[in-house]
Amino acid sequence: MTVYPQQYKLNCVKIGFPHYGISMSIGNTPMVHYSCSDATSCYLPCPGTVLASRMYTTRYTVTITWDGMTVSSGAISQSTTGDQKYQCAVVVTDQPTRRRNVTIKVPATAPSSLRSDY
Repeated sequence: MTVYPQQYKLNCVKIGFPHYGISMSIGNTPMVHYSCSDATSCYLPCPGTVLASRMYTTRYTVTITWDGMTVSSGAISQSTTGDQKYQCAVVVTDQPTRRRNVTIKVPATAPSSLRSDY
């Protein structure tokens, strides 16, 4: 039995480089985007959880809710009944953009029988 809404967290960890931009998206729809674009603002970290300050390692987390028809995170909402595709991208000047994709598979059909232990 599937109970809705389902909620889970999507984590993206950035390692190295104090000056960067980071974004997380559902398909092609951006959920969050943070950037440090000049020397003065880069001394203030973008929102995230610092895991190792000397290594410039920061974790960004978004909470995803799926009600069986719509995926949402904060003010972002997208209709989806199939597999859910997410992407994290980290951009650093003069470096290749790093992208990581995650696909959450949705079963084609519900189980035909359920077992109860009580």
